[in-house]
Amino acid sequence: MTRFVPLQYVGLLVLLTAPAAFAADVVVIENGKARSAIFVPERLLDDATANPEPPPVWRILRPEENRRRLRESVKDLAAILQRISGAKVEIVPGKPKPDERRLPILIGELAIDRFGAPQKGYPYRQGFRIVVSDQGIGLAGESDLATSYAIYTLLDQLGCRWYIPSSMGEVLPSLQTVALPAQDLSTGPYTIYRGLWYCDNEFARRNRLGGMELSAGHALEFTVPKELRKTNPEIRAIVGGKPDEHRVKWSHPLVAKAIADACLAQLEKDPQISTFALSPDDGVGWDESDDTKFDAGDFDEAAQAVSKTDRLMVLANRVAEAVKPKYPQVQFGILAYADFIRPPVREKVHPNVVPEIAPITFSRAHPMSDDGEPNNKSLRYLVEGWGKL
Repeated sequence: MTRFVPLQYVGLLVLLTAPAAFAADVVVIENGKARSAIFVPERLLDDATANPEPPPVWRILRPEENRRRLRESVKDLAAILQRISGAKVEIVPGKPKPDERRLPILIGELAIDRFGAPQKGYPYRQGFRIVVSDQGIGLAGESDLATSYAIYTLLDQLGCRWYIPSSMGEVLPSLQTVALPAQDLSTGPYTIYRGLWYCDNEFARRNRLGGMELSAGHALEFTVPKELRKTNPEIRAIVGGKPDEHRVKWSHPLVAKAIADACLAQLEKDPQISTFALSPDDGVGWDESDDTKFDAGDFDEAAQAVSKTDRLMVLANRVAEAVKPKYPQVQFGILAYADFIRPPVREKVHPNVVPEIAPITFSRAHPMSDDGEPNNKSLRYLVEGWGKL
């Protein structure tokens, strides 16, 4: 029987049961007995004790971190199949032996060797392929990250869901026989990045979060040296009619130069850095003087204020353009957030500036397509608007 838990932000839970096996289905577990085994490249299983998965791994695109992510995903696949059915599915390093009689679940390059690579590429090598046939099951991706997506997409097909971190948000079917529909699916994520700031590795893996490596946190004011506020007080934002100790004027050229110089200094020390965050500090309350000249007059109904996105893009574009000549690969993340969540009206977005939509002022309890939530039309507008830039 499927186990359900109450969730505070899900209005309705639909009974998650797997369909009965049809002729075209491929059985991996039958009546509580495993008919399959998971075969993985030996490189994945080398060092789980000495080299555990680090806390921020799901946010990182580097090959070693994603190798560890796939290692944990494979272990999770076996564990979840056992919890669903009671059957232990063995993880075997290397290719199946010639006399292997169990149905092979092939991971990564082992799947590519038998079935071929994903038939379609996705940005940041996130495309994957799932093959289910009577010759075996193949779970492969353009990268280890994408192969992890394939694993959890397969579990999603079985009815596995993780709504919130921890066991409280977990929903798994209970099945004596586990069967999968025959298929050959090449697909990938519809966005280049998906993230939740509060979640752990396990929840992120299971919900296929991650993607491109992007820093987009609240770093703007902290990157501007405090000393510059003293030597050049004209950069301090006017908030509530007086100079603010922390906020700065986004449109002031010295602010852009200070941030660009700080980024360049870090890159001199570590050229492997691929991204910097340019998002303002949390909250609202920005410059009421010079910066207002750079607003485009776009009124944000949700914030009940004029959108600040255009003035922010002035700063972001200047920083990106200053860093680009020496480090053209570096990207700058900005949160589309609070009262700068709407797409810019006048300013273009520099190719090295990447917005990350963070709809904190919108409902998180309803799907974006539900027009019963009155603000969803505005949410779709801003998502579609950023997508066109």
